This record gives sequence, C-alpha cells and structure tokens, in this order.
Amino acid sequence: MNIVPVDKHDLESCLALSRATDAQVIASLDELLGWTADANWPPARYVYDRLKSLGDELVSPIRDILAGADDTWKYFLIVNLLPEVRESVFSQLESELLRIVSNPTDSEKLEEVLLEAKALLIERQNSSR
Repeated sequence: MNIVPVDKHDLESCLALSRATDAQVIASLDELLGWTADANWPPARYVYDRLKSLGDELVSPIRDILAGADDTWKYFLIVNLLPEVRESVFSQLESELLRIVSNPTDSEKLEEVLLEAKALLIERQNSSR
C-alpha cells in the first residue's frame, strides 16, 4: 500500500493515506510534507487532512520549512495545516511564527507569509481565551 502520491492524479494513494496508521505516516513524513508545498495540487488536501492529527513528529520538519527560503510553502502550511494542528504542536512552532511577524524577510512580506502568520497567531490567542 503506497501512501505517498506518485503524481498529482494519484488519488488511490491519497485514499490509502487516509487509512494509514500513524506509524506509516510518520515513516513517510518528509515525502508527504513535500505534497504540502502547493495547496493547488489535488493530493495536498488529503495530506493536510491526515497530517493534522499527528503530534510532535510534525514539529521539527515544519520548523525547518518555516525557517527555510520557500515562502510559498510557508504560506500554504500557515494557511492550511497549522490552524488545525494540536495545541502542543502549535505551541512548539509559535516561536518561528513570532520570528516571521517580528522580523520578516522581504520575501515573507511579498508572499504574504507575514500577514498569515500574524492572523494565525491572533486567531490562536483569541481561541485560547
């Protein structure tokens, strides 16, 4: 059972992903995260939906993406995945979001990563009240 899509039209793997165990998903986490780089790809929604239920395994690879140079990928993660992750995961990634808000790169401003990070932090703060 392949849970990592092989192309943009591989919905069979997406369906297998929805039935996969956490251990199977974690074993393929880096490859699956690659499918979140563009939310316009059909498999992306399936991957977001499956990854949001994971825990601390998400923190390190997402932190690496948020600290990296692919600002479109950051944007898609902030908009599509981070609003739905567990509070324990979000709290570990909050410092990187705060860095984006307080010291954004020019590209993070241009790609609206700054705006989305700020909106997500406000939303999470308001929901915790």
